[in-house]
Order: sequence, then structure tokens, then C-alpha cells
Amino acid sequence: MYYILISHGEYAKETVKSAEMITGKVNNYLSIAFKENMTLETLNEKVNYILEKNDSEKCKAIITDIYGGTPFNVANKVVQKYQNIQLVTGLSISLLIFLNTGLTIEESFEDIKKNLTSTKLNNKSINNKQDNLTKVTPAKSGIVNYRIDERLIHGQVATFWTRLMNISRVMVISNDIVQDDLEKEALKLAVPKGIKLSILTEDNAVKRLNKGIYQDERVMIIVNKPSITLSLLDKGLRIEEITVGNMGQKEGRKKITNSIYANKNELNTFEKIINKENVKIYSQMVPNDDKKDFRKLVKEAL
Repeated sequence: MYYILISHGEYAKETVKSAEMITGKVNNYLSIAFKENMTLETLNEKVNYILEKNDSEKCKAIITDIYGGTPFNVANKVVQKYQNIQLVTGLSISLLIFLNTGLTIEESFEDIKKNLTSTKLNNKSINNKQDNLTKVTPAKSGIVNYRIDERLIHGQVATFWTRLMNISRVMVISNDIVQDDLEKEALKLAVPKGIKLSILTEDNAVKRLNKGIYQDERVMIIVNKPSITLSLLDKGLRIEEITVGNMGQKEGRKKITNSIYANKNELNTFEKIINKENVKIYSQMVPNDDKKDFRKLVKEAL
């Protein structure tokens, strides 16, 4: 029996080390580090490689760090193929310690809940940059943030951007995803509770946004390809500001920033977007990062 642990960065590997300081050496945890420049396809390949190499029937569960993050989203698709594998989120030292003592996953979480404690914290804002995000005034369409991100709804979006910008609706625009039932179910699982989700075709999105159907909401739009953004602009959607978040490392792509890689066609598409009137475009992975002028980065890369 073994568990696959997947986390952002080396958290999974280091959590195993920390747990072993208390329980001693164990060999039933196989960890995967999801790195900033990885694509969803690369992470999926790593998970499937472990399952093929170590007998998938012996895998008890895939444990990820946070609900709705990229490791969770990829694992959710993997477990659809394996009825014996559980998907668990909330990786922690406590969880691994309890599992090491022979408890089941369910029993481990029950013990964790019993041992939870809290203290009163000073509820002051971390910094003014985060405060300002909640003050962004929606456009007439309801859009407060437009993001190009291959991972769509993942940890940074689900747990950080949506909260800090007080988002009420996440809108994923893609002609392909509308027809992909598995992808749609994964997005429904990834969206934070209390936030509405729309998955629309390009034409339907432009029609509904321009009609002002969402004008009383705070809408975050996410697309996974720059070509969709260019198409939306050509169809008449007004986008005042675009944030480029993540485009992973793939063959044929060159590095633009630590989290953005693009091939020649994608760079040409970005150039066309940049040449549109009244469109500001920045790269920004998380709210605490400074905005970088993406126009300059594209010109340097071409």
C-alpha cells in the first residue's frame, strides 16, 4: 500500500521528512513537487508514471495540499480512472503522523479535528496592495479581473485572487471546454464555495457581458489561451485590463517570465492584443507580485 503526495513546490517531500522525525522512516509515501514552470500535462504524466510503475491497485489515495489547486485538479481527473484510489486534500504533518500509526484517512481527519485549536488574531490587512484589490470598480459588464491562465481555476485563483478581489462569479470562456463534460465537472469542483461559475462559449460570453447581465456582480474571467482573448476583442468585448498569469514550459516555447512561456504563434497573438486600442496588459502571478508591463516583455521576446 502506498500514497501519492502532490504539492506546490517541495512541501510534500519536506512534510514527509518532518513526519518521519516523529514516527521514524516510512516508505509508503511517493511525493511529487509541482513547480512554477510545469504544465498540467507534465504533472499528469508524473502521476500516471508512478501509478504504472508501482501497481495502481496498491495506491490507497492521492493526497494534495489544497482544495482546488492544480495538484488537486489534476489528481481529480486521474482518480476518475481508478475506483480504488481516494482523492484527499489537506496534506499536513499531522495527517501523515496519524496514517503512520495505522489509522485510516477518515480516522486521521477525525483525530486532527479533535486537536484543532485557535487563538484570536489581529484582523489587520497584510498590506495596502491587497486592500486595493477589493476596491476595484467593476466595468459595466461586471468584469473586475480578466486573466489568461492555462491552469484556469487553481490554488492561486481559488484561494487568493477570488477572496482578495471579492469575486462573486468566475467565468471560464472556451468553445472547447463547453463540450468537455469531464473538464466542466473538474471546474465545478475547483471553484470556491459561495462563488458562482459560468462556462461559456466565446459568442455567448460576449453577448451576455455586453448586455450587462452581470453588471451587479464582480466577475473574474479566465481563459487558457491568448487566442481566445484576441477572438473576444475582435467580437467586440471591451476588456480594459488583462493579466497574464501562467503559461507553462513546453517544447517550442521560450521563457518570458518564471511562470510564462510562449511559442512564436502565441507571441504573435499577444502582439495583436497589444496593438488593440485601450487595452492594458500585465503579467502578475499573485496579487503580492508587482505588475510587469507585458507589452515590453513581448517586444523583447519577439
